[in-house]
Amino acid sequence: MEERKTIASWVQKHKTELLVFSVAVGTAVGTTLIVKNWDSISAFFKQSEAPLPQLPVVEKTVNKTVVPVISHEILDNLSGNKLTV
Repeated sequence: MEERKTIASWVQKHKTELLVFSVAVGTAVGTTLIVKNWDSISAFFKQSEAPLPQLPVVEKTVNKTVVPVISHEILDNLSGNKLTV
């Protein structure tokens, strides 16, 4: 138990150094991976040399839907369940 307290207290005392060290190691690993794979990364972001195929332009066609309207005179004269859809 005493050893655990000493490790915890050491981490508490050196937390800024541990943070700086972990950021430095992460940066070094990331930089190494980027340099090693630079050709693949640059090819990924490079635009394609081939032109895009031209797609045919389709005109927008909208079918007009006409909904029959029942006049209010007919609706006023109907009562009950006579009007069903």
